[in-house]
Amino acid sequence: MSFAQLETKTSFKYIRSFSFYLMLFLCVFIPFRSPISDLTTSLVKSIPDILILGVFVWYSIIIRFRYRFLVQDFFLIGFFAICFVSSVFINHVPISIFILQSRSIALYYVFYFIIRNFEYGEKEYLKVTLVLEIVLSALFVLGVIEKITSKTVLFPSSVAESISSSVNFSRIYTMLYNPNTFALFVTLVFFLCVFKWILYKKKTSIIIYAIIVCSLFLSMSRSSLILLGIGIIAVAFIFILQGDWKKYILKVATSVVLIGVISVVAISSIKWASSAYYYTFLENTSEIENKIEQSLEAGTLDRLDEMTTSEIVDKSAANGRVYSVKKGLSIFKDYPIFGTGFGTYGSGASQNWTPPTYEKYDVFKGFYSDNEYIKILVETGIVGAVLFLSFLMITFLKYRHESLKVLLCVSVAWFGLFYNIFEIQIGMLIVWSILAFKTPDLHLVEKIKSFGKRRSNHVNS
Repeated sequence: MSFAQLETKTSFKYIRSFSFYLMLFLCVFIPFRSPISDLTTSLVKSIPDILILGVFVWYSIIIRFRYRFLVQDFFLIGFFAICFVSSVFINHVPISIFILQSRSIALYYVFYFIIRNFEYGEKEYLKVTLVLEIVLSALFVLGVIEKITSKTVLFPSSVAESISSSVNFSRIYTMLYNPNTFALFVTLVFFLCVFKWILYKKKTSIIIYAIIVCSLFLSMSRSSLILLGIGIIAVAFIFILQGDWKKYILKVATSVVLIGVISVVAISSIKWASSAYYYTFLENTSEIENKIEQSLEAGTLDRLDEMTTSEIVDKSAANGRVYSVKKGLSIFKDYPIFGTGFGTYGSGASQNWTPPTYEKYDVFKGFYSDNEYIKILVETGIVGAVLFLSFLMITFLKYRHESLKVLLCVSVAWFGLFYNIFEIQIGMLIVWSILAFKTPDLHLVEKIKSFGKRRSNHVNS
């Protein structure tokens, strides 16, 4: 039975609808998964795995296991096959650790593998974006409460106490319990909101854009702020190529000014309220008083200034991202072909045991690489890294004519320099889901050529 015939079947329509509502559910559930787990049981974190596996089995039965594979699928399958041999047979990594690591990379790709056959379009895109805007607004409100009350209200004390520096303490973590993860989420939502207008001429409220700007500055994520700047330039370029930009330029300029004013006023008010709350309710009462008091004066500029100080360079070399790359390269030299195996170098899976390489190379317990590329290189060697990067490149080339998807792929590549991006569930849910959507082709390549010809003719004349 062909896919065209399947689309007329009631069972296919049911799984198409169910998968979409599962996507919406996960967009809401994952950002609040950690506090829900704290209040109930850690088994709650397995809900996405169970639901996606269930949909995959259901889908497999409906299509009678006659899957449609793309070239990128074969590279990913080859990657896992090589890594299985390397991990379990060569490096003797426990199979449970291999499964944990495979799951972190493949879970939302499996979801993408299913839903790319359903051709979700404008209606579904607008609903997903609306849900993400609501979730972002809720996280922002909780983040503001967290910021004003210095993490003493509606925020777990265990997480607050684990934050080491005053600058980090001043950042908003939200219910994601991580400012960088929150900033990544915010950046992706921003791109979806902008392209809601570019692709479908549907506006997003100025308030939402102001929330996005405030969220990024309060999270103080340097990588996200840099990507936002790059993204704005890219969007402006697309805006100009659309051809009718002149009739929108005044509205866009007015909106940008309004967003800037609202954001400045909001951030200043939040900072003032935070100081007022501290000196009214927390001074001489909080167990982490010194950390709170120092954090009151910290801001985004302090985070940016950190990049140029010798202290931050020393810290990074001692146990940060510089350390991660240098230590990783020293291990890679001894395991260049197949690597050390899954779950052996700063990955989520490595948190569940103590890899033998840690003692051998003096890697501290609990180490997290915060760099997807060095992690892949160390754990899978040249063979695995080539297969994985080929998988990413082929995926990128598949969507090279769709500007939103290109921007999402670039975002993943960029964030991979600073995080174990494939282990950030909310990021991978959004990226793989949107890659599966059927979005309009803006024909940018043709427009760029046309723009170049017009410029050339203008110069010659």
